[in-house]
Amino acid sequence: MRTTRLGWLGVMLCFLSAAMSARPSDVSRDPKGTDFGTTNLTHVRVSPFEFQPQSAAEGGKAPGPGWTFYGTGIPGIWGAGVHLPGGSLLKRIELDYCDTNTDDFHLELGLEECDNQWENCTGVAETLISTSNGCAFVSSSAVSQRIDNYHHTYALAITFGSNDGTNTLAASSSAISSTSRRLRARRPSMTCRRPIRPTSTSRRSSRRASPPDARAATTVPTRR
Repeated sequence: MRTTRLGWLGVMLCFLSAAMSARPSDVSRDPKGTDFGTTNLTHVRVSPFEFQPQSAAEGGKAPGPGWTFYGTGIPGIWGAGVHLPGGSLLKRIELDYCDTNTDDFHLELGLEECDNQWENCTGVAETLISTSNGCAFVSSSAVSQRIDNYHHTYALAITFGSNDGTNTLAASSSAISSTSRRLRARRPSMTCRRPIRPTSTSRRSSRRASPPDARAATTVPTRR
């Protein structure tokens, strides 16, 4: 009876260990693959309200057509953060603008990947340049950038070619695409055997069986 109880206790501990090993860890790792659940392109737009000058020399914001703006200081760089989900794949960028400049001074848009202090930035996409065709847009699909928000930050850098109102920024759009990936828990590599409960016949036979005598049996020959 005691052996049977110990056997069932072993089975319970075995299944408990398997359930705990299949439970995911509370600490999530930095995404190395795709973890954003969209299969088609999803556009994330950065409005003109989010851009700020790189220095005081760029001046303030002057209104253009609609909600567009341009810098009142020297033609310089304005930046805005990119809000994209970690693990998503950037596939397209777009520049929306109004450009009527006839002196070949235009808007330029670049995408930069920086460290977590917004320093040591490098370009990760093709530079987009406006043309003197009024209010329009220019885009590029020659980009394939995996977003890593844990180690990096991402910024859109706009350079105004002029400060006379002939270059105005409308917006910038980023298109991301990614397929969600499901995590499957591994099955524990252990085998649990169910104990065999002894039958009533085997119990009676085990009770009837007498332990062997510790002393060796000796046969003494009788004398005639």
